[in-house]
Amino acid sequence: MPMDFLNKLGIRPPALNVRTLTGMGRDLGLINQQGATHRNQNYAGLKAACLQSGTLFEDDQFPCQATSLFYTNTHDIPLNAVRWLRPKEINPNGRLVRTGGTSPDGKDSQLGRDVSQGQIGNCWFVAACAVLAEFPKLWKHVIPDFKEQELDGGTGKGYAGIFHFKFWVFGEWLDVVIDDRLPTVNGQLIFCKSKAGDEFWGPLLEKAYAKLNGCYEALDGGNLTDALIDFTGGAAETSELSDVRRNPEKQTQLYNLLATELKFNGLICAAIAIQSKAEMEAVQQNGLVKGHAYGVTNIKTIQNNDVPALLSFLGMGNNTAVRLIRVRNPWGKKEWTGRFSDGSGEWNQISQAKRQELGLVFEDDGEFWMAFDDFCEHFSSVSVCRVIYNSFIGTILSGGAKNWSEGVFKGAWSRPDKVGGCVNNRDSFFQNPQYRFDVLTDDEQVMVALSQPDNRSLRAHGGAKYLAIGFYIMRIEINRKTRVRIFKDKAGSSAYTDSRTVTLRTTLKPGRYCVIPTTFEPNQEGQFLLRVFTSNDCKAGELEADVPKKKILGGLMSGGSIDAEFLTTVCVRQVNGLSESLKRTLPDPFVQIECEGKTAKTPVIPNSVDAVFNETALFYRKNLNSPIKIQVFNHNLIKDTILGECTVDGSQLTNGQTLQHQCPLKASNGSPAGILIVDVATYNDLTAV
Repeated sequence: MPMDFLNKLGIRPPALNVRTLTGMGRDLGLINQQGATHRNQNYAGLKAACLQSGTLFEDDQFPCQATSLFYTNTHDIPLNAVRWLRPKEINPNGRLVRTGGTSPDGKDSQLGRDVSQGQIGNCWFVAACAVLAEFPKLWKHVIPDFKEQELDGGTGKGYAGIFHFKFWVFGEWLDVVIDDRLPTVNGQLIFCKSKAGDEFWGPLLEKAYAKLNGCYEALDGGNLTDALIDFTGGAAETSELSDVRRNPEKQTQLYNLLATELKFNGLICAAIAIQSKAEMEAVQQNGLVKGHAYGVTNIKTIQNNDVPALLSFLGMGNNTAVRLIRVRNPWGKKEWTGRFSDGSGEWNQISQAKRQELGLVFEDDGEFWMAFDDFCEHFSSVSVCRVIYNSFIGTILSGGAKNWSEGVFKGAWSRPDKVGGCVNNRDSFFQNPQYRFDVLTDDEQVMVALSQPDNRSLRAHGGAKYLAIGFYIMRIEINRKTRVRIFKDKAGSSAYTDSRTVTLRTTLKPGRYCVIPTTFEPNQEGQFLLRVFTSNDCKAGELEADVPKKKILGGLMSGGSIDAEFLTTVCVRQVNGLSESLKRTLPDPFVQIECEGKTAKTPVIPNSVDAVFNETALFYRKNLNSPIKIQVFNHNLIKDTILGECTVDGSQLTNGQTLQHQCPLKASNGSPAGILIVDVATYNDLTAV
C-alpha cells in the first residue's frame, strides 16, 4: 500500500438543496428496497433479460480487460496471463455463500474468517469485510437477496452470471451490478479470495467495489473507516492509541467505548503505523504486521472468579479482571505471538467452559486474542464505525442498539459568497454555509461528520486530491434561525485534513449550536455532506437568511423579510432564591421569555433553587414599548408549574450596550418568588449579532 494509507488512516485527516432526514426512517431494513442504481443498471431487469435469452451477463460498464485492473504499469501481474473466469470455472463446487454452519443465518458464522487479501494493498477493505461479516443483518444489506443470488440459481430464479451489491455513497445507497467474471492467473484468483477457495461473496463484493471506484488498482491503499462507512452509512472515527498507552483512565474509557460499540453492532478496525515505506507490511517478531489493517471481532473481560489462578500467574496482584480483545488479520494468517496468543500459557489458567464461551480456536486462521493493554501498546490506532438506526424498526433490526437522531445536509462551497475558508479568515468566515442543531439532555454525546465526494475513481486521471476540510461549532441563541454574523462561545472544532471525512465526537450541554463546515483555505469550491448525530431529536436546519422570512398560509416562507425594525437580545443569567416544594424537593427550573407574541425556552436546570442559565434569545421587534414577559417554570413529568414571573423593560435602543436588570419574581399569589438577573440589548441593525 502507498504511504497515504498512514496519512489518511486517522479521520482528523450536485443538488445544493439542503434537507434534513431526521426521523424519516432511514434504517437498514427500509433502505434495503430503496436507493439509486449505479450507472443506471437495474439488476432485476438485466437478470430477467439474460434468463429470457439464455445468456450469461457480461458487463460492458466494467469490461474484462486491463483498464478494469490497473491504470499504471507498476504492478507485478503479467496482463497477458490474466483470464477472466466465472466462479464455477475456478471451482466446480463454488458457492456465493458456503453452507454447513457458515451461512449468515447461522449463529456461529465463519464468513469473516473466509475472506483473505490478494495481490493488491487493500487490506483496509478486506479488514472491513471481515468485520462486516460478524454482523449478519448488515452483511445481508450490503449483499441483498443473497439466497436468490446463489450460484446455483438460489430460490429457483436461475443463475445468469449477474450479481448486485449495495454501497453508501455520499449520502445515498447505490446498487452496483457486476458480472461474475473474476481475474485469475493459472486458474487462481489474483485478488480477494476465500481461504477454502469455494466461497465467492468476497471476490464478487471486491469486484463491485472496484467498479464503483474505477478499477482494482484504485483500491490499493486506503482508509479503512471509508470502507466501513460505505458498507453501513454509519459515522466513523479514529482514536490514536498513543494517547491511551500510559493513561489508565483513558484506556478504560476506550475499552468501555469499544465494548459498547460492539454490543450495539459497531464495526471496529485497528492498524499499525509505519515510519518508512520499507516497513510497509513487514511482519514483526510478535507476529503483528506493520502498515496493516486488522478487524476487531470481540472484546471480553475475564473476572477473577472465572480464572482463579490467572491473576497470580500474570503477576497482576489484586486486580480482579483481565481485559481481552479479539483481532483478525485479513490475510487469514500471521498472528500475535505474545500474551493470550494461540496456545500461550495464559490459556492454561482458563476453564474449558470459558474457552468455549470465548470461541477459542487455536488455528493459523489470522484471528487471535490479546490482552487489551498489549493491544494499546502495539497497535497505532483503532477506528469505530457507529451504525445509525433512526426508527423503531431500525432499532429492532439492530438488536437493541442506541437510536440516534440524524441531521443530514448536502451543500457546496461555491463562489461568490460561500467560500469563506476556516476561522483564521475572520473577514470571510461567516460567508460559509451554516447549520443549527439542538442538544436536549445534559452532557450529551454528539457526533459531527463532514465528508466530501470520494475521489478514488479519479486516480487514473490524476485527480485524486482532496480539499483540506473541517468545521467549527459555536453555542448560539436558543431560538436562532438566522445566520450568525459574530463569534459566539466556541463549543468545539475539528482538525483540518485532506481526507474524505473528518469527524468529531464531543460532549455538549443542552442548548442550540451552529456548525460551520469550511475548507481550510478561502475561495475553494467543492461539494460536502454534513451529518449531525444526537441522542434526541436534534431539530437540525440550515441557517440561510440574515433576517427571518415572512410566513404565509400553511406556515410556508414567502420571499420577503418580516416587518421588523429592531433586534433585541435577552440573556437570562440566573435565578436566585426559588422555593422548595411542599415535599421538600428541589425544583427543576427553566425560563420562558415572551416578546411580541414570540416565545423562547431555556434548557432545564435540575435540582436547583439558585440556577445559572446564561442562555440568550433573539427577538425581532416592531414596537419597543411592548414589554418582555419572563416566567420561571418548574419542569414536571405531566404538567409544568409556574414558580414566578416578571416583566422587563426593553424599550431602550442601546446598539451594543447591554443593560442588566435584577427583577423580583412574583408567584401566582403575589408573594416574592426569587430574583431574576437578565441582560437586555436592542439594536436597529437586524444583523448586528
